[in-house]
Amino acid sequence: MRHPYVAGEELSYADIVAGVSLYRWFTMDISRPAMPNVEAWYLLLQQRRAFHDVVMVDYAELVGRLAF
Repeated sequence: MRHPYVAGEELSYADIVAGVSLYRWFTMDISRPAMPNVEAWYLLLQQRRAFHDVVMVDYAELVGRLAF
């Protein structure tokens, strides 16, 4: 891995967009090939409080709410 984040040394919008998709992918009950660089990058995202609080939500949070 040359850089810790998608676009270089610092977190960028590219990391957020890819991270949202990968959160869903990593939580699916499917087999995945080993991808050490992707897994290391994703671990960096998981350690960020904002990513954890906003992206890594329970699937139940994605269901529409009837009571406003």
